[in-house]
Amino acid sequence: LGDQRVRNANSLVTLIEEAFPGSSVSAETGVVTMSGPARAVAEEASGFFYAAFVLSPSARERMLKDLTRLLADQSTGQVATFNMPISRIVADVSERR
Repeated sequence: LGDQRVRNANSLVTLIEEAFPGSSVSAETGVVTMSGPARAVAEEASGFFYAAFVLSPSARERMLKDLTRLLADQSTGQVATFNMPISRIVADVSERR
């Protein structure tokens, strides 16, 4: 997770091609969107971040409260929304040359 090559779709494709020579590798980009009550969205969205899993229980709760507050401040009515760009890397190793 600390490797900078996994933070960019193009460099990640290169990394996968090196790990699986001759495979067919492609990158698909998109956006994950979550909507709902601010606390529920905060809990689900926190799962995208490695740091959320290494926090102490009390620090995790503080983080969730802060994120809930942030999402609630940006929400319209009862619905909070979280958007995160993602890259999906597909490696087809059956096509090895």
